[in-house]
Amino acid sequence: MQKYNLAEYQALYNLKDGGGNSVDVYVGIVSNLIDEITGTSLSGKTDAQPDTDYGLTDSVTGEKTTVVTVKSSHGKNTASILIKSSTPDKGATLAHEGGHALFNVPNMAEYIEYQRRYPNSHGHGVGDPSREGDKKEEGIVKKNKKNN
Repeated sequence: MQKYNLAEYQALYNLKDGGGNSVDVYVGIVSNLIDEITGTSLSGKTDAQPDTDYGLTDSVTGEKTTVVTVKSSHGKNTASILIKSSTPDKGATLAHEGGHALFNVPNMAEYIEYQRRYPNSHGHGVGDPSREGDKKEEGIVKKNKKNN
């Protein structure tokens, strides 16, 4: 992915949660990947679960914001991206899943609220804020692969 979408690679490398805490992103290849909710086979999956939440107050405006830190199977302040080994275009899948991570991690409080209102979206429903990043980043990789 670095070759075809350096900006996304760098953004994932420097990923932070909504409170500015660094988040390490782990990428793994797995033989089988099943969505626990729908039971369907997946080509890729982003795992960034809510961990703790706390409030922040902007010192200038006084606006209060809720921040949610993240965790994955790799521990606190981590996210993981899993790609099924039989997926034909692993780079595009990594870019797609990275697009989810780039939205979900820094905006976890907002994303939790969205999921509460639309529980069947799973990151791909119309209007799902996580959906825009996945399509954009995957499209960049596919375009750059085609042009090189």
